[in-house]
Amino acid sequence: MEEKLKILVVDAGAVRCALMAAGARVEVSEAADSKKAIALLQQQPFDCVFLDYRLPDGDGLTLVRQVRSLGLKVPLIVLTNEEDEEIAMELMKSGASDYIYCEQVSAQTLARSMNNAIRIYRAETLAASALNRLQESEERYRLVLEGSNDGIWDWDITKNQVYCNHRIEEIIGQSATELSKSGNDFNTSVEKFFDLLHPEDRKKLKDAVRAHLCHNAEFNLELRLRHSSGEYRYCMMRGKAQRDAFGKPVRMAGAIGDITPAKQVEEELRTRLEQLEKIHQINARLYLDSQEASNNLRRAVLILGEQQQQLRTLQRLSNLLNQHLANLPELLQVMAQSVCDAIAAAQFCFIVLNNQTGVGEAATQENCMVLTVTAGIGTERLRLEEDGWLKQVVSTVGDFKSARTQEMLNTQCPMLRASLPASVCTVAINSPQGGCLGVLGIGNWEDREAFDEEDRHLLVAVGEQAAIAINNARLIKTLEEREERLANQNEVLANQNRELENQRQQIQMQNLQLMEAARLKSQFLATMSHELRTPMNAVIGFSQLLLHSSARSRTQCKGQPLTLEQENMVQRILDNGKHLLSLIDDILDLSKIESGRLELLPEPVNLEVLLTNAVEEFRSPAQEKHLDLNLDISLNNPIAINDSVRLRQIIVNLLSNAVKFTPSGFVRVEASEPSPDKIAIVVQDSGIGIAQENLDRIFETFRQVDQSLSKKYYGTGLGLAIIKSLVQMMNGKITVQSVLGEGSTFTIEIPREVPLSAGRKTKTTKRIIR
Repeated sequence: MEEKLKILVVDAGAVRCALMAAGARVEVSEAADSKKAIALLQQQPFDCVFLDYRLPDGDGLTLVRQVRSLGLKVPLIVLTNEEDEEIAMELMKSGASDYIYCEQVSAQTLARSMNNAIRIYRAETLAASALNRLQESEERYRLVLEGSNDGIWDWDITKNQVYCNHRIEEIIGQSATELSKSGNDFNTSVEKFFDLLHPEDRKKLKDAVRAHLCHNAEFNLELRLRHSSGEYRYCMMRGKAQRDAFGKPVRMAGAIGDITPAKQVEEELRTRLEQLEKIHQINARLYLDSQEASNNLRRAVLILGEQQQQLRTLQRLSNLLNQHLANLPELLQVMAQSVCDAIAAAQFCFIVLNNQTGVGEAATQENCMVLTVTAGIGTERLRLEEDGWLKQVVSTVGDFKSARTQEMLNTQCPMLRASLPASVCTVAINSPQGGCLGVLGIGNWEDREAFDEEDRHLLVAVGEQAAIAINNARLIKTLEEREERLANQNEVLANQNRELENQRQQIQMQNLQLMEAARLKSQFLATMSHELRTPMNAVIGFSQLLLHSSARSRTQCKGQPLTLEQENMVQRILDNGKHLLSLIDDILDLSKIESGRLELLPEPVNLEVLLTNAVEEFRSPAQEKHLDLNLDISLNNPIAINDSVRLRQIIVNLLSNAVKFTPSGFVRVEASEPSPDKIAIVVQDSGIGIAQENLDRIFETFRQVDQSLSKKYYGTGLGLAIIKSLVQMMNGKITVQSVLGEGSTFTIEIPREVPLSAGRKTKTTKRIIR
């Protein structure tokens, strides 16, 4: 369909009728004088302006000059009665697109002049835009070349001439004048350039050029150029050939970059690596030497330890301790036997232990002491537990004399007297950790003076060994008990781990099932929403068509219009269809959000315009409910980078809720800048409010604060859930403050520039909402 043109007519009333007669699709605005014409041109754009040369407040030439001096770009066509070529030339010089003599005015003349002027103006606009882009491209290319710090070369193959920029002159350390004086001005021929190459690199360069020109191989090689100081600079040369229509190379261009510093760093790094390798080898030798010395020292320590062990093993009892450490009863038995063997006068040996040790079988007990081990001759006659003799032995530790008194011999029966030894020598078995562990004793059946001080010293040493053995036994038993408990705990933990693994697998399977169910749900919602949109579009379209047809019939008195009741019914169908379509759109958005397919498309957005349009959209519903709808914008810079569609969706949903749930009072929208890179938008109302216990649930899907409200206020409970998801996608946050019965305040904080999501593309348009 042909576009509709906006035309401004200045004091030329015949133009409107002529354009209408020509059948032009135009929208005509009129201005009575120059001042009103300039005001209209500054307020809105026009495709073309028709003006009379003679105006109430001046002439057409002055108006043309004023328009051009203000920088207003629009085709100007002047209608004049003056047949003065000089005036016509001045008009064209001042910027008029065309001039028409009034007696030549006709519908065809005006339409043809208007179309030509608009076409020429648009062509000039496009040409100017293309020229600006070309200039920007050339400037960008120049900046890239200067910023790359590379030399640029261009070889005309047909003329065998090479052009190089000043950067190559800097690389070789010579200016263009110096090159000319030295005869190395390679801007004239390729041979001059080859003279600056290192001899070893000339063949390599020729081979690379030949491969590129003949076989289209990549041209990228490293070479050396002779500097004015005589040294060679390492360079990286790249290029590509340009071919004619027959594929023959006619030109080859590229860049040369100085990589000498990188080569120097590489060489220094290689040298350091060699030094580090030598240091590493030296350290390895030193490590081997130190390891050998450590092994020798370890062997020496082992030898000394073995010698000390040999010295200790000279004592039989110490040997016995090492041999029977794990079996305490057997060890104590061997110790007792060894004592009998070591002390000639000792006919028997016994060990009495505190029964808390729990070692051996308790034969008898006296004051918590148990006769544990006996060795020697006549041990079967020992009856220490009878008549308190065991108590007496323990209480007389260290006494060398016989524990058998004359009174005891006289009062006891012959059998009892035969069971008592003539002399006994005892020592305490003491431990720093456990105190008194028991008593070690020896005895003689006949000699009351059988033991001396040396025998006691030996007995004391044996008692110390016995204390060590008992402590070790206790520790071993404790460790064994702990190991047993630890094994039981490990088994319990293993069972728990297996159970946890089973639960984890079940949870993982359930998660997969839930993910599949969510996917199927989103797919189902998207499919059903799409299927519902098709008939709803038809319902809405036909409803609108019925209303428009009825209105046209009523105004034109053609056909039979709908009655008022029928129009109300159709209007209700249209309103409910639009409402249902918005619900379908909400379900589609929710499906896209849950499936991760909703993408933001950031673009420049004028927040002041967006908020104003959104508020004005709800002006009529607010007036119907007698609500004060206010907008307060405090933005130093109204331009933000965001998805205008989704941002408008957020504002509209919040305004819709505010108007819907506010029976009386006010609805206020505020926009501010907490910081230069952050925007805050507040929607406040004096409506029914939200209870504190429900604030955490209002952003859930399909959730209304009070399900009973659904009977009074329509809605699905999707709006706030979608709003929160969109705000979070914008890297923002939404908060709510509300008092039941007093109203609610929703605050949105979003960044001024919404970043692009990974893998998502932005819009290519540069449009700003104005």
